[in-house]
Amino acid sequence: MITGLVSIILPTYSRHTDGYLQRALESALAQTYPNFELIIVDDGSVDGTAKLARQYSRRDHRIRYLRIEENTGIPAYTTALAFLQTKGDYISMLFDDCIYYPHYLETLVSKLNGAPELGMAYGRVLVHVPGKESYEFGTKYNQVMTRAGGNCVPNVCVMIRREVIERVGWADPHILLKRRNDWDLWIRIADYYPIGFIPELIAEEFGSMLSDSLSNLNFVYLPLSRKYVQQDRNSMLNPRNIENYDPFRSDFADLNDHELQALRMLELEHYVLTSDISKLITLKIMNNDLGFMKIRAKNVTKKEVDDRLQRLLYWCREYFQWRNNDMMSKINFLENEISELHRLIWLKDEHIYRQANHIYEQQLAIKQKDAHIYQQQLLIEQK
Repeated sequence: MITGLVSIILPTYSRHTDGYLQRALESALAQTYPNFELIIVDDGSVDGTAKLARQYSRRDHRIRYLRIEENTGIPAYTTALAFLQTKGDYISMLFDDCIYYPHYLETLVSKLNGAPELGMAYGRVLVHVPGKESYEFGTKYNQVMTRAGGNCVPNVCVMIRREVIERVGWADPHILLKRRNDWDLWIRIADYYPIGFIPELIAEEFGSMLSDSLSNLNFVYLPLSRKYVQQDRNSMLNPRNIENYDPFRSDFADLNDHELQALRMLELEHYVLTSDISKLITLKIMNNDLGFMKIRAKNVTKKEVDDRLQRLLYWCREYFQWRNNDMMSKINFLENEISELHRLIWLKDEHIYRQANHIYEQQLAIKQKDAHIYQQQLLIEQK
């Protein structure tokens, strides 16, 4: 008989409206292995997620709800806070764009119980891609390939022993690793423990279909990421120390000007994605003889502009000055960087406009139908 409490951590941000969060929760409740707890950690959702999560926590005593009021945009940080609330012998992640198969927990617990030397175990995932055939992902772990930048571990299919996290720390919340903190964690675990693989489908992932997923919103500076992970971070990544961790720090190596600017741009990107920039300010780019960027706030009082926005505006100006060496750099900045900034803003708000566009199309179809009926009436009257 397999035993052991499993703690499932489910990070989420505004995935209630489209039904993804509810589907993920139902997949957890459908497990054949009943000895689990599920911690929903809500990163400041604004779409009714809180109401749904509280309904599930009242429905099943194994489910608890942890809410962070202001969106951080760093899942490795929010899940570390959730880890501090867990009691399980084993830790698994369930993402709000994924589902577990019913035998998920039973399969992974059985694997770890049967091989006490393993630090973690994982299976395979079925990945859905819009407009393409779905594919299976997950192969036997290879530390050499992983250190070279590859990844063979689907993060939704992983179960880790609790004592492993106590030894090597949690996933790193630094913005350089926002999309690759799982890859970094596998490497750190494999430095101390063997990793078990089960060549079996145990989950499905739909994240590549969503415009607001981390993989579709955040860029990766791979050379700088590799430089960052060379340092020993295990002790500082213990979840008990996570609230003191600086996800934007640049003191991990001697960085040149280009690397420092890349790090600044990642922070700029982060603030764009976690602030309602399109509702707070209108960006107006003005070139003059001094070559600086004016950013004018619209309908914003001084009290409403918080520290994050001030920092964003400062780095927008700094980045422009850095790129403003000659007229060509000005043109490149205006055509590329600003268009990219607006693209990020648009992606942030896309889900809001989707329903409005649908309503508009319905109204247009009704108007076209009315016009057709009117034309038919005119023809009948003419006859």
